[in-house]
Amino acid sequence: MSLGVIRYRRALPPVQNVSRSLLLIPRGVSSLAGAQRYSYANPHWPSSLSSRSSTPRCLLRPSLLERRLITQDSTPRLETTVEHGETPQTLTERLASVPVRPHGPRESVLVKAATVYPRQRATLAEENKRYLATRRQEWLTERIARYTRDPGAPTDWRYILRLLSDYTPAYSTDYASKKTVDIVVPPEAKHLLEPRGRGIIQLIAHRSGCEAIVHEAEDPSGTDYISVIGFYTCVEEATDKLLQLDSRVKVVSPGGPAQTSEEELTDLRSRITALHHRPTFPPTSYNLRVRADEIPRPSTWTEESFQIYVERLVKGRMTTARVSQLYPPPSSHELAVISVLLDLFETPSMFPLITPQAFHMALAYMARSTHNTAWARRLLRSMISRGFEIDLRSIHFLLEATTKDKSLSDFQKLLEQMIRLRLSPTLWTWILFLRHIQAEDVKRYTLFLMDKKGLLDVPGAMKLIALEMARHDAYRGAQLGLDGESFIAQQTDLYGPGWAGTDTCNKIVHEFLLQDRDEVAVDVVLGTQVKGDNVMLNTFLTHACRKRDERIAISTLELFHTKGWGSRVVHHEAFALLMRLAFRTQQPNMLSVVWRYASMQGESSSWMRRQAYSVMLKEWRALKVVGWMSQTASATDGQPRNPQPETSSNEPVGSHAPDPPGDTAPSPSTTATSPLDEAARRAFVYSLFLTDQDTSNGHPAATRPPPDRPDEALTEKIAFYRDNVNSFAPLHPLHMKLEEAYQRDQELRRAVDEGRPIDAALLTLVNVELIQRRLDGGF
Repeated sequence: MSLGVIRYRRALPPVQNVSRSLLLIPRGVSSLAGAQRYSYANPHWPSSLSSRSSTPRCLLRPSLLERRLITQDSTPRLETTVEHGETPQTLTERLASVPVRPHGPRESVLVKAATVYPRQRATLAEENKRYLATRRQEWLTERIARYTRDPGAPTDWRYILRLLSDYTPAYSTDYASKKTVDIVVPPEAKHLLEPRGRGIIQLIAHRSGCEAIVHEAEDPSGTDYISVIGFYTCVEEATDKLLQLDSRVKVVSPGGPAQTSEEELTDLRSRITALHHRPTFPPTSYNLRVRADEIPRPSTWTEESFQIYVERLVKGRMTTARVSQLYPPPSSHELAVISVLLDLFETPSMFPLITPQAFHMALAYMARSTHNTAWARRLLRSMISRGFEIDLRSIHFLLEATTKDKSLSDFQKLLEQMIRLRLSPTLWTWILFLRHIQAEDVKRYTLFLMDKKGLLDVPGAMKLIALEMARHDAYRGAQLGLDGESFIAQQTDLYGPGWAGTDTCNKIVHEFLLQDRDEVAVDVVLGTQVKGDNVMLNTFLTHACRKRDERIAISTLELFHTKGWGSRVVHHEAFALLMRLAFRTQQPNMLSVVWRYASMQGESSSWMRRQAYSVMLKEWRALKVVGWMSQTASATDGQPRNPQPETSSNEPVGSHAPDPPGDTAPSPSTTATSPLDEAARRAFVYSLFLTDQDTSNGHPAATRPPPDRPDEALTEKIAFYRDNVNSFAPLHPLHMKLEEAYQRDQELRRAVDEGRPIDAALLTLVNVELIQRRLDGGF
């Protein structure tokens, strides 16, 4: 791909004060890595570091030769020096004293830099992710060169930065101040003040993020009006929606005469209309039992019925088992929904009924689907060609999809299309661009340009920026050896008191755990006082699997239970990680507890069932702890297959360690089991699913003798828990039973390793007490 002087792909609207020096790249540079050395200045190199030997190598500032190469072109340097003794006022000034990790000269800014972690598993996992990301960028480059006839301007993050910088209006602090707009309601529009009309007004105000107060005159000769109070942008959005309810209402400017909506709101870039009342269909997702093309269509098509039908399509959820029944391969539910949506929106007779909300729901569903975003771009082009008014939110749906696809070229094309539609980039557009960039120095340069536009003063901007810089900040904190309190204080000094969010803490926790800084990760969670979610729990459990440490998993579950987060975050992925941890660390009692909790909560899977089945039926021969199940004595002569030490009469037969991996299991023709051992096997298989509910409620399976085959008991117990998953729930939290199972597994392991007799109580699996649910879902 040529990286010469950037050319416009199509004619764009003219702008003022275009700085072409930002895009000038020497023609002799033929690679992206080489162009990076000439294209931008790495901002804010640390000036307070005492010596190069006392600073981690990854945080050193560039050499003199590197700085000369960086500043060979006319790219403006970042003049953000802070005088001695002065307090930095902006984020770029505060970042001037913070070390930066420069990206490699031959590495793509779209791929995370290579990092060596203390544990080899973590390093290999990150290297695998980095390799896949590199291959992804190479594939995207080949796709553009092969299938694009007129690629236009080559994909380059400098060109995108120029477009963003040139077409983003400067943000004024007036937009962050409160504003009040009065809307006069004439007698002809009195229906807006009725109960239904008041509900519409409050709904519009709530969606816009502001407050609406209705003032009714006490006498008939008075004037009724609506006061809209909130931030500048929120008030303008709510006013635009309210004026579209009735053309006879007027806006009273502060100190000025009444004006119509056209005269008052001519400077708005886009308009977002809303239905006049809330749809009757619930906004949450629901369980779908039929195919997407079998969802009944309304008998009469109106704007409301059209939107409700689209909502039924995009919010229907289907289980994996039902998808396999209704959609034979290679079809899928998502493709069926997309096909119905495209047919619906491309029908000419339906075009007058399309509302912006229906279009947004359909576009967001296509953009966020597991398939590529080609269908969403097709829908957008179709609506533009027919004259549908496209707003900034629609473009942002597709820009968010490019961050998932890791396609900077699609981001560039959508940005050019957005500019042709006369839509100005906003703070969210810049944030989406930051999500593509993995180089910290490029991100800092982007923050400098955002500061020039005043975007760092937008309410909530620091929280979004802290989210995008979280991984770099955590890596720097780990390299500098900061503890949890010092790291939180540094982040507060950089981004302000409201920087912490759940997503931000998840990224920080992930990086600290990769660096084996477990205590710092826990201190960050407790110090920021954020609410843990399933991503945070799965991050800790993945770290426990990486270290093969059951104590980390148990303490994490205890922390989540103490904070009140466990009931809403322990889902299928968490149970799968716990099952994998118990399987790899050879803990059969923990495996049993995890499987039973997952079964009773409806979070089990076929993979988890196979793991439990293999342990229960001694197919996993490398497990030393369950060696007491493996009886290999001959029924004819009673001689064991392998010699074993003498034990007391209390020890079950066959308590020796099983054969090492690689030995083949004895065939039934050569090896048989004694009646005592067969009963022990059946008891083990049966007791794995045995709970207090069986005996207390008089379940028939608890009284009749066990079946001849142990897998019959297993199948029966699986079916029993599947049928009663909605009727019972575990009485104790998961971490308590895992702690009990862990202690029992450790005692079993010590007994087997030391060759001493095993206590009979240890052979009984941990019992899980149940509590019956009420019909309303309570206890």
